[in-house]
Amino acid sequence: MKLQKLFILIFAVLFTGNQNFAQKLKKERLVVYKYIQLPTDPLPENYKSYILSITSEDPYIADEIYSHFNLVGFNKKKSGTSEFVIEVTDYPFQYTTKKNIRDKKVTKDGKTTVTRYYSYSYNIKYKLSSRMTNLDGEEIFSTVADISKTGRASESTSSSQAYKNCIGYIKQYKDKRAVTATSKLNKTYNNKFGYPEKTNSLVIFKVKPKKFEYDDFEEAYNIAVEAAKIIKNDMDATGKCMEAYVPAIQIWEKALEESDITKKKTRVNKNVTCACYYNMGNAYLLCKNYDKAIENFNKVLDIDKKFSNTDVLLRFAKDMKRRTEANI
Repeated sequence: MKLQKLFILIFAVLFTGNQNFAQKLKKERLVVYKYIQLPTDPLPENYKSYILSITSEDPYIADEIYSHFNLVGFNKKKSGTSEFVIEVTDYPFQYTTKKNIRDKKVTKDGKTTVTRYYSYSYNIKYKLSSRMTNLDGEEIFSTVADISKTGRASESTSSSQAYKNCIGYIKQYKDKRAVTATSKLNKTYNNKFGYPEKTNSLVIFKVKPKKFEYDDFEEAYNIAVEAAKIIKNDMDATGKCMEAYVPAIQIWEKALEESDITKKKTRVNKNVTCACYYNMGNAYLLCKNYDKAIENFNKVLDIDKKFSNTDVLLRFAKDMKRRTEANI
């Protein structure tokens, strides 16, 4: 028993010692900034406006589609002159139902009673098809926005009430179908051809001092805060932002000269090393230097594949680089 207590005491001391040396990172969101997402498949520069032609048996649905469809960066028209046409076809809203029965038995004082419950499952389908053509009628792009939903409405001891419950659910989807499907079309079209305004967050890591001092990291953080304000106030001021960010990047680069990812009890250990590369990657991402952002995010993942959300940022940086190159 004494020996067991001794082992526990030794383990506790060792664990506490390691904890004291473990550098604690703190993630800070500096700013939420706006940017214009460039298209993956940009249209010719002379394409400024389009006619939105809608085919539907329901005038209300046609109006819903027209009012909610928006290819950002281009003028929408019902008629007149334009450089291209977007056609949208509305298909009938379809649904099926299935009756379900459940018997619940309750035995009390030797007497068994059976209560029958009814419910209805539903299967909903709806779609919009769309195609983009030039003025000669040649197809540029086509897509379909499908909506499908399955579920089960709330049950009741009344079969008719259970059916009403089901129809109530179905009506909700039917009433929203045009807006929901048009939203999917918007996303598809704007991803390929539009110029939507998006938002992103700039996040960097600070290091909390324990056994070592991190005044340099605090200085880099303060520099980054001021640099980030530039982009928040002017999304196109990437050059000015990069210039303001340089001193912070130099601090992180200098810290990396001390890096030793094999030792925990060192100022710039594995976690702090990853934080340096992560911070620099985000700085370059903010300033639209995607090659440098990708380079730094890859260095993080080479050390720790699960460090924060680096894999997500890497995919984002690659996507932004691809879009930028497509628009040169």
